[in-house]
Amino acid sequence: MLGEPTELSDVWRSEVTNSVDDEGSGSMQFGISNRRRNERRHRLGFGLALVLTAVVLAAAAAASAGTTGTIAQAKAIVAKAEKPVPGPSVPAFKASSVKGANIWFVSFALAIPYSQQVWAGVQQGAKALGAHVKSFDAKFSAAEVSRGINLAVNAKADAIIVHSLPASLVAPAIAKAHAAGIKIISAETQNPGRPLPDVPKTVDALAGHSYSAKTRVFAADIAADSNANANVIFLSANDIGPGSKQGTATFLQSMKQFCPKCSVKVEDAPVAQWSGLTQRIASLLRQNPKVNYVVPIFDGMAVYLVPGIQSAGLASKVKIVTGDGTPSVLQELKNRNIVIGDAGQANVWTGLAIMDQTARVLAGVKPLVDVKIPFRLFTTKNVGSLNLKLKDPTPWYTKANVLAGYKRIWGVKK
Repeated sequence: MLGEPTELSDVWRSEVTNSVDDEGSGSMQFGISNRRRNERRHRLGFGLALVLTAVVLAAAAAASAGTTGTIAQAKAIVAKAEKPVPGPSVPAFKASSVKGANIWFVSFALAIPYSQQVWAGVQQGAKALGAHVKSFDAKFSAAEVSRGINLAVNAKADAIIVHSLPASLVAPAIAKAHAAGIKIISAETQNPGRPLPDVPKTVDALAGHSYSAKTRVFAADIAADSNANANVIFLSANDIGPGSKQGTATFLQSMKQFCPKCSVKVEDAPVAQWSGLTQRIASLLRQNPKVNYVVPIFDGMAVYLVPGIQSAGLASKVKIVTGDGTPSVLQELKNRNIVIGDAGQANVWTGLAIMDQTARVLAGVKPLVDVKIPFRLFTTKNVGSLNLKLKDPTPWYTKANVLAGYKRIWGVKK
């Protein structure tokens, strides 16, 4: 086929020469030449069409292979995330000097189940260390977080854990505590790593799980479940801190990787407005009828989203993928009711990890850059093995004795 243009040119020159030289038959020969030329052009056009078709098919096959490859990668990530995790693996240190310490846990939203489980882990850790802990519920108010910090200062606390609210929003109160010689731990506000630029210098250490590691798994789960054909509403909660924004950014990047043809619409849902999500999601789904996945970054939202999806008559179409491992949401997963995936970190373990970081700071040990809080993805494949009535859900995540592991790390005798 690639030689035909040259051949056509040669034939064209020969036929035109013959028609001009032979005057007696020039008219007839020119007519024959026209027909031959048209036949050649037809064959050339047909050949080019075949080549273009082959190129298009090859491109489609390559795209299909690429999609198949990304789906396979997504499925592999999901399969790995579904497996149990090992026990704590942070460096050991002597924590004996923490005995008798006065520690305050000031939580932005202590009433939600997730925070209750984190608080339970903080209590377990404090008991093992011989420290005293007191909680304060700010009830979704930054002003109340400041008040809780001030109460801790008046109570001569040795350390204050500021939970689930960016330290920058209560910087004056933290500065007052710092001036009083109190150690400040900012917990569950950003991905592990160095403090973000807006974190006050008066914060002594950070402690928390990776928002991005979980949302990457959200995207993989959706791509695997939908065969890379999803229309998503993603619900962030930016008032909790930059961690939500980090997780949202990672979700969008991961969706482009695993599900490049999928669409994602991001909506922010402040914690104080979660109770209104039942009506809000029904409205959003009416406005966006192609949506088949709703992804709240925290599963505390799912408690309100499930009835909203049901009221919209879309329980058989719209699915939820989320994170935190709240028992009531896992029950929906177990019942195969709208929820298909919940990537929860071990919340009690999270509390223990926060206490570990607090103890390091109080003991004069360099704080960890990453306190290594693991997570596990729960799906219909593994949720059936969970005892959802456990007060401490740590066995859902690992076969290891996590508290015993931290006691060894701290040098605490059983």
